[in-house]
Amino acid sequence: VVSSSMIICGRPSVGEEFLQFVEDKATEHGNLSSTLQKLYMWEEKLLEELKSEEKMRVLYDKKCEELKVLYERGAEAHKLEAIETYTRKLSTKISVAIQVVNTISKKINKLRDEELWPQTNELIQ
Repeated sequence: VVSSSMIICGRPSVGEEFLQFVEDKATEHGNLSSTLQKLYMWEEKLLEELKSEEKMRVLYDKKCEELKVLYERGAEAHKLEAIETYTRKLSTKISVAIQVVNTISKKINKLRDEELWPQTNELIQ
């Protein structure tokens, strides 16, 4: 089953279940190396989602500009409606992508605060 948070811009991304599985495997050992590995994995996922979201924003901006030009030229209603519908769909996908990015960012912050800092402090002392 592919959830909406796993598909951005029509292409599947790394599934939440897979990331949780890898994280659970790494947690079994609970060492600094596994924590850094988890952070790296989540940061890679974050980068992937940010790139995808940025592509959608660029496309959205282009379509909005195209819509503006068509309005100024008095284009046919069905052409305007088609682009308006497309931009609304893009806007929804961008909103979902933002939520995914925020969720991943929170996960990274939690890992940093709850695992990395204590393990780093333990290593230093």
